[in-house]
Amino acid sequence: MNQSTPATPEKKPTFEQALKRLEEIIRALEGSSFSLEDMVKLYDEANELIGMCTAELTAASKKVEVIRQERGAAGTSAPDPVDPS
Repeated sequence: MNQSTPATPEKKPTFEQALKRLEEIIRALEGSSFSLEDMVKLYDEANELIGMCTAELTAASKKVEVIRQERGAAGTSAPDPVDPS
């Protein structure tokens, strides 16, 4: 298994890139042994990525809510594609 080392981000990753990196960090920490210092660096990186993903999801959720409100204001009664009922 590849060992994962802390990455030095040069630019903000996309949501998908951040999620992929989080998965890599989890797999690396579960399957490899790291020094305490490296584990703390990976934890710190993961924490930053989680914050970024949370912000992206919050922004997307707000956009969806605006779309739903606009649809409701326009009088459209199409079923909500996210609601399974």
